[in-house]
Amino acid sequence: MKKTIAIVGSHPDTRGRLDFDRTDCDIWVFNEALKEEWCKRADGVFQMHLPEIWRSTANRNDPKHYEWLKSNQDVDIYMTEAFEDVPKSIKYPLSDILSRFPTTKRYFTSSVSYALALAIFKGYERIEIYGVEMETGTEYGHQRVGVAYWIGVADGLGIETEYCSDKFFTAPLYGYEGNVRMDMDVFTQRIEQLKPAQKHAQEAHDQAMEIVNELTAAWAADWKTDLSQFDEVITACGQTGHNFGMVDGSMQVNEQYLSACQRMKEETGNYLIVRQELEGNMLAGHNEREANYRELMEVSAQLTQIRKEFDKPNNLEYRQRVLRKFKPLLMKFIEGSTKTGMCTGVFNENRNLMLIHDQILSAQGALDVEPELDMEPNMEQDISVLEADLENMSHYR
Repeated sequence: MKKTIAIVGSHPDTRGRLDFDRTDCDIWVFNEALKEEWCKRADGVFQMHLPEIWRSTANRNDPKHYEWLKSNQDVDIYMTEAFEDVPKSIKYPLSDILSRFPTTKRYFTSSVSYALALAIFKGYERIEIYGVEMETGTEYGHQRVGVAYWIGVADGLGIETEYCSDKFFTAPLYGYEGNVRMDMDVFTQRIEQLKPAQKHAQEAHDQAMEIVNELTAAWAADWKTDLSQFDEVITACGQTGHNFGMVDGSMQVNEQYLSACQRMKEETGNYLIVRQELEGNMLAGHNEREANYRELMEVSAQLTQIRKEFDKPNNLEYRQRVLRKFKPLLMKFIEGSTKTGMCTGVFNENRNLMLIHDQILSAQGALDVEPELDMEPNMEQDISVLEADLENMSHYR
């Protein structure tokens, strides 16, 4: 065993920074990496997935991975168990690691965190990490904390660590760095930009509701009324409600931040909206949207059942009874659509503001890399969609 272990993930940005010809270090890789052209050698492979994954030809990275696991006679394979059909498999010593370090947390969020813990357990004096970015906003984002935790354990034990990444351990120093100020004009200009969109959305929704009321009133008077466009108009009521909610949610975000900035300036002489607030509100919008959407689907199913009653021959009393059930459900459907749209607006607006914040931070040199969300902020509401809503309403007439 060498004094240094190089733990190498598959991220193309930094995996190539390791010189595989080095003789002063052992090398560990993950899953199917050893069969990749970039991976010239390895002393150990971590395959910590369930057998259903690595035994199947449905493996998205290498359908022949299981064949290699069965035939490999050269490299140790660390797995959840020692499997008879994998000759070089070694059961990962989880219980031994936790017993050796009883004050550590039982916190493993990825194969990389398992590799770090094993490197500490085996007594390596230096740990180098390559090809492990785990960017936020990706499927690996939730794994970052576990990796950072075990790096901290290694640092605390006096093990030298080097994390070769432009994106990990690069955050500004909280409280000292990274506090950039978006000018209040960002919020005021955005509010002005949203006003015509809000007007379009309200007009389209009002027209959709007017058409629904006309059709239901006509049907109440005569059950033979043409309802061929009824379903489309009901859908339009929900869609225009959603669009209005989305614009309104965006408007509220900017009004709240503007009000907070004005109050801070009056009280302290300065103002600042921190990134944590933007990110927290973005995630809150996402979570609330998911909850509202589930409720909306339930109401939609109920509305669909009531809608079927309109196609049956019936008398005036029956039609009035159907309408008494239909209209409250329609309003609940529209309310749910509007609330879902509002949460979408809150999510999108905070996300866009966060991207603007990070761009300012990067431009000032306080952030060494581009913003983690690999997108450009888009502060333009798609007014053309709202205008199309209005055009569609005239078509239904």
